[in-house]
Amino acid sequence: MNDGAPGLPPGRSLALPGRGTTFVRHQPGPPGAPTTLLLHGIGVTADANWFTAYPSLAERYGVVAIDHRGHGRGIRSPERVSLAACADDAAAALEALGIDEAVVVGYSMGGPIAQLLWHRHRRAVSGLVLCATAHRFRGFEPMRGFGPALVTRTRAMATAPMRRARIDPDLRRWLLAELRSTDQRRAMQAGFSLSRFDASPWIGDVDVPAAVVLTTRDAAVVPGRQQRLADALPDATVVRCESDH
Repeated sequence: MNDGAPGLPPGRSLALPGRGTTFVRHQPGPPGAPTTLLLHGIGVTADANWFTAYPSLAERYGVVAIDHRGHGRGIRSPERVSLAACADDAAAALEALGIDEAVVVGYSMGGPIAQLLWHRHRRAVSGLVLCATAHRFRGFEPMRGFGPALVTRTRAMATAPMRRARIDPDLRRWLLAELRSTDQRRAMQAGFSLSRFDASPWIGDVDVPAAVVLTTRDAAVVPGRQQRLADALPDATVVRCESDH
């Protein structure tokens, strides 16, 4: 699964007591630097989501990235995938790595997981960076096809003829292998959990520094939903990114 992969932080299987075995990447940062915990979106993997960001982050921060359960090399469990379980997995991974707290960075589905991580394990979260996401997905339609549609879009981008000159063939093969490693049935379960997510009752209580990266051309999580997240958070910094999801 690493054939053709870009330079990645060190990775290994990590046993989470009472939960299962997942896969994490962990690159300690410079002395005294905070740790970032990277939480990926639905239907993909940590590496597929974050590989372009790893090098620049590792220059200034510690980096931890986890494959969510049912995704990539994440936990395989007979239980249905839920966002709350993913948040608890992330907290358990930090504990297993001996990390007391982290700035939690969540993209798309990783955004609600990051919010739940703060809600359920407040001492583990020193800050939130929420990217292309929202605090309320309840009633978001068509949620049933959201995950598969994003995977299909990513695969199409990786294989589109117009991009062949810009994407190394080995990198393209690696990226497609990463996408295929997710259990689509489990990704669908994650999608159903996402469709029930609503942090409205408590998102205003967030007591750590927070930033919202708002993707202004987003057709998956529309900018209005992202702005409502920023408005609901106390004193959130908003960074506008002129891009799609």
